[in-house]
Amino acid sequence: MKPKRKVIQDYGKLKREILNKLRVAKTVEEQLVQFSDVTRKFDEYPDPNLICNTLSFLAECFKTCDKNEIRYCLLKVFKETEKYIKQTDSAALDHTVKNIFYPLENRSNDTVARAIALRILGYLSILLTDRIDIQHGILQRLDSTFPIEANAAIFAADKLCAKTEKFSAILCDQLETKFQSNDLSMAFRIKLIRILRHMHWEISLAHKSRNICLQMLEQSSDGIMQSAILRTLTLLSCRALVDRSDQVELLMEYAINGSNECVRSNALVDLLNLAKKDSVFSVSHALRLLNLVVNTSEQIIKIKALRILTVLIKRGRLLADLLSQRSDQDLCIEALHSIQNCEDMIHDITSEVSIIAAQFCTELIIETRRIVSRTGILIWTEWNTYISELSSKIQSSFLSIIVGLIRVADINASDRDIHGKIIKKYLKFLFSMCLSDDTMALNVSRSIIKIMQEYITTNNDDIFAEVSKFILMVGKLRKSIIQTLMQNLITVLRSSELLQMPRSFTLLAKTALKVPPEVNTEAESFQQMIIATIQSFGQFDGSTICNNQWNIYLIGVDAGKSGCFSVMASIMQFFVTAVDVDASRYWLRALINIATAEKGMVMKVGIDQMFDLQPEQADILDTFEDSIRRYAQGDEELNGFMALMDISNQRLFAKWFYLLRVEFFKTMKSFLEKLNQYMNPRIKRKKKDMVDIQEMMLRAAHIHDFVAHSFFDVDKKSLEILESYRICCLILVNAIKSLLVGVESNQEHIDPSLIPLIPMIRYGNNKDKAILVQEKLVLKLEGIVQSGYEAVSKKLKSIEMIIFGSNIDFFEKSNPENSLLNNLKFSDVALSYREFATKNSDSLPTSSAVVCSVEINNNFFTSSVIFPFPLGKDGFRFINVHTRVVDEQSVMWTIGPDLRIAIE
Repeated sequence: MKPKRKVIQDYGKLKREILNKLRVAKTVEEQLVQFSDVTRKFDEYPDPNLICNTLSFLAECFKTCDKNEIRYCLLKVFKETEKYIKQTDSAALDHTVKNIFYPLENRSNDTVARAIALRILGYLSILLTDRIDIQHGILQRLDSTFPIEANAAIFAADKLCAKTEKFSAILCDQLETKFQSNDLSMAFRIKLIRILRHMHWEISLAHKSRNICLQMLEQSSDGIMQSAILRTLTLLSCRALVDRSDQVELLMEYAINGSNECVRSNALVDLLNLAKKDSVFSVSHALRLLNLVVNTSEQIIKIKALRILTVLIKRGRLLADLLSQRSDQDLCIEALHSIQNCEDMIHDITSEVSIIAAQFCTELIIETRRIVSRTGILIWTEWNTYISELSSKIQSSFLSIIVGLIRVADINASDRDIHGKIIKKYLKFLFSMCLSDDTMALNVSRSIIKIMQEYITTNNDDIFAEVSKFILMVGKLRKSIIQTLMQNLITVLRSSELLQMPRSFTLLAKTALKVPPEVNTEAESFQQMIIATIQSFGQFDGSTICNNQWNIYLIGVDAGKSGCFSVMASIMQFFVTAVDVDASRYWLRALINIATAEKGMVMKVGIDQMFDLQPEQADILDTFEDSIRRYAQGDEELNGFMALMDISNQRLFAKWFYLLRVEFFKTMKSFLEKLNQYMNPRIKRKKKDMVDIQEMMLRAAHIHDFVAHSFFDVDKKSLEILESYRICCLILVNAIKSLLVGVESNQEHIDPSLIPLIPMIRYGNNKDKAILVQEKLVLKLEGIVQSGYEAVSKKLKSIEMIIFGSNIDFFEKSNPENSLLNNLKFSDVALSYREFATKNSDSLPTSSAVVCSVEINNNFFTSSVIFPFPLGKDGFRFINVHTRVVDEQSVMWTIGPDLRIAIE
């Protein structure tokens, strides 16, 4: 487990601590150490007040110090804190800017100090958009005779141009004059030219900058200068959204007819940047690039042109224009001839040209399939025939290349890493094509397993791991393919050679476990065979797994996720007596209990007998009771684990998963008991019993959904499992309702609107609701978002806060941070207020909720909210704030904190 990040509650104390450490540092070495630690503190705790006070102190140090060594260190600090400056109050940093500007304002004789000051001002440029005095000072230093100062001024000017239109316009006029001088060195001229990429603020400024560049391009014969001008024009076109067509034509001319390879290569790089926009490229451009690929002898030119064509193909529009019968058939035929030449380049198994050509052909096949299947476009017969043939040839060619690389790697061990990476690329190409063609997926998977059988004696675990990963990915997406090839897969899995390749064995074992037999007897036999194979893999001596313990543990965890609970339980049992750490033993016993509980449900409870309980089948209810007992035992083991790991006061997903399963099993047991009584004609029906069960199922579904979105760092597979349980509950709710209605009306009835089988997360930017009341309260809410773990794959976008008043203290008896159920209750209340406020926004009630959405900027958020605060006997005693974070996919996560403010 990863250690939790320390959460700071008192930022004032942290600020004093940092500043005190900076003040007591007297020697140069001590100061350098403390300065270098500042950025780490900002990364962990990006509080605006902390940043402002610390930077203000550092700027004072910059002003008063007399050692450029320290100033260089301060420059690094300001460079690394640039991303946080925009979230601070610019007025609060006014004194900081003055102190940095001090050497320039007072015309210091220290050229290095002035240069460092200019570079720091560049990093503070977002604060200088209205500082005419400092802007003027930067412009003056562009004429400095000291190269170090002039270069620093260019840096500052470049940064400032990216932030303000007025400064850009002034500088553009000044640059136009400078470029007319013959005294500028080429290096200095190129640096000034690059500034023009920021002149995108208005069309007239962009056109003027483009004309300046074109004039210099026409006058220059130097390749480096030409490339710099072309790159500047390309970046300007990307930002200004003007002259793109002209820029593509200009770049095409230099890419084909440039004075040297460097110019042509750089022009192609610029074309690639524009190709990602795909707004101005035409079929003629694609044909010219194809001709360039075919006719040039320069390998780097072939590679870059093919990359541009691959990007254009992936975006679809240009390819659709080319292959449509509405286009010129002669152009289509011409393109096919050139593509055939590109296909012929896939021969050298290690050359980069071959790999890029393979990628181009792969994307061509995939995109053509997509256009044919998803659009009504009629394509030329010649194109359709060629793509079908190409698909078959490419499949065979890629497999042959993989075999060739395996052979070469077996002979030449020194380059195995290189060959492994190339194999990985070709497998990726094959997998991409298999996604849209099940027949190809089956044929390729069969061929790859055959390759593994034939070349398994090479004992190359790194290469075979890549091949095994392909089979695993196919198994995740097309389980039927693995079922078809299971016997061949098992043959490879049980081979003595594979047992000597840990990574490959682990991946193939996970693949086999993805699709266990559905019949219980066959499933149990299958799992016992897998267990025996794993024992051989781990060199099991009758009591202990001697080798590959970690890989076997991972297989066990994956087995549980795939429903192979016998495998999971057996693997954990292998380790529970062998580990000598109490916390690990508690954890393993908890996993054994969960596996045993789920195994009992899978192996003993058949769906055909579940809803037709006879006296001799009453052990099904006992199975539910046994599973509940097992989960209870697992919960105790988990408590021991949490105590030893000192995480008893933290939310643990496993703990809540246990509680959810117990709740689900209890509900299911009650459901079966009541259902069989209800369906028994000899027992008087009690509709209320089934209605109660229906409500229990609805509650279980709701809790599953809430818990799933209360753990931001939970993995995708666990979320899918929780969602499947939630859907099970909702389906049973629907079944109960249909049963009740159908029995009463003697007809079938299903209400499809009752259950959303496809979960949908709705999210919108809600503006504050202004309500006319006697008095309004302004709340300033700000904070820092910390995930709790160092690495979380999800990215945060914003925070939604629901603010509402109440006379009830929701958290009177417990701390909401320690109880998920308290957060669940609080969330339900908050969302009901939110719904009421949304539906009744025009009715101006005396009490309502305010909903606001705030963007998260570098883990920090701040917002001021006007909250309607009614006076009199119906006023509030408490103001409550419910927070939910929103990730980049617009999925809401209810991870708190929930706050309560007592009103005096």
